[in-house]
Amino acid sequence: RRGAPSPQNGGAVLTTVVTVPNDIAPDAGLDRLDAWQALVRSEWPRLFSEMTGVPESRVEFYAAMHINGTSHHVHILTVDRSGDWDSLLPKGKMEAARLEISSKAMAPLLREAYIERDLARKAALEAVARIDRGKLDIGLLPNGRIEAAHLRRFHPEASAALREALGQAASDSPALAGALERHKKAVERCADLKCLTGEARDVYVRKAAADLGLRCENAALRVIAPRQDAGSRGGADTTRRAPNWPRDGEAAGGRTHHRGPFLHPEGAPRKARAKGRTRTGPRAGRPQGVPHGRPGLQAYAV
Repeated sequence: RRGAPSPQNGGAVLTTVVTVPNDIAPDAGLDRLDAWQALVRSEWPRLFSEMTGVPESRVEFYAAMHINGTSHHVHILTVDRSGDWDSLLPKGKMEAARLEISSKAMAPLLREAYIERDLARKAALEAVARIDRGKLDIGLLPNGRIEAAHLRRFHPEASAALREALGQAASDSPALAGALERHKKAVERCADLKCLTGEARDVYVRKAAADLGLRCENAALRVIAPRQDAGSRGGADTTRRAPNWPRDGEAAGGRTHHRGPFLHPEGAPRKARAKGRTRTGPRAGRPQGVPHGRPGLQAYAV
């Protein structure tokens, strides 16, 4: 309890419930009253102030902890001590504040859950990479980009065949099936630690599954058509390359490039000639009117 709203306070009262599932509360340390007190006192005045614009010094609230068959939770009633705040809040703001205070307590557990999710994802991609190429013979087109997103958009038949082949491979590969199930459980654990419920939880789980599905499809495409062979198949080479900068003396676009400024036939430095002016004074002992350039070949007007 922190203060008590005065009966004479004419402002609005914000009611909030912060919930943690029973199976998570002990690991998060929120099965004790003192832990809830410390969490709410340290976080809630700031969050309420950010939502409403009421200074933290005027925030009054009291809270009660309850335990039922599914969760440990705290009911929080909050007012502006001066009574000036009297307005409605968007539901999205209230939900964001509720999730933030829960996430604060869940942060250490969430880090562990994220690590487990990433390890499961890595195991799934490694399992796909070990699939026999013959089981993924879906007859890719002779031309075009070899990317799952590209196939989904422009070649839905090939994309559907790829997903079907992956599904069959998962049923034949205990390693892949196990990694996919492990990833699903890890994602659901993350959703629980985020205190997501209902549609928000379903959306979170679906997005994670779709992300892994796309990654697995790309991994399967690398089995079917390794990147080093992409150019020979007539498709786009998806290998990342360093920028092809011209070297000293090499021709690019029909003109020789140098690392320093070069002279036009009339003998004027290109930069000075293009702008029609020279520097107003010498710098660091260089001849006036000559651009600095980069280390390398230098040319000076004489």
